[in-house]
Amino acid sequence: MNYFAAGYDNGMSVFKLERERHASQRIGSSVFYVKNKNLYCYDLSIKEKNLLAAVNSNGKQVLMNQPKSMYYNYFNQASHNVILNFDGENSCFIIYDFAKDLKNVNCNLEKRGDHTLGSVFISKDKICVLDMNREVAVCNLDGSNIKKVNMIKKGLTKVEMIFPAPLGRIIVHADDTLFMYDLAARKVLHELTLAEGTKVKQI
Repeated sequence: MNYFAAGYDNGMSVFKLERERHASQRIGSSVFYVKNKNLYCYDLSIKEKNLLAAVNSNGKQVLMNQPKSMYYNYFNQASHNVILNFDGENSCFIIYDFAKDLKNVNCNLEKRGDHTLGSVFISKDKICVLDMNREVAVCNLDGSNIKKVNMIKKGLTKVEMIFPAPLGRIIVHADDTLFMYDLAARKVLHELTLAEGTKVKQI
């Protein structure tokens, strides 16, 4: 039920409603994933599924809009942090903070950020966000203490997307290059040149 077709005089067009691959992250024996507008955790060791939260947008369930990516906060050992990135007309991110014990699900935080292209964890309590103006900023998990980041790189014109990297760093896709950027030192650590027009979806 993921496709529909529309016929016309010269043929037919087929449209896909949702992504076929659900956004997911595996952490040890646990798999976090979104399906049917809900966030789940599946324990591979005991083969048990837990419903963690409904994925909401402005108080309404997100219809025909699965997240394009999901990231887990490996820097935080005290709780489970998951961030979902959505694209499309109302692109945004939603971040969830769950207590360490997932047998008794307790969501400590559900924070939404609007008009964003991507967001990733950079430490146990901070995220890095790419907004619709292609500007990068760092803030706390609850969205407070926002600080813009002026990336220092020769010839940098347009940031396409940001991806997770080690503590305090991000991987940036910009101007047919991929580079690792240290946010504190404000410098490029590694760089890879891509073929012109290359699209980067996952790293």
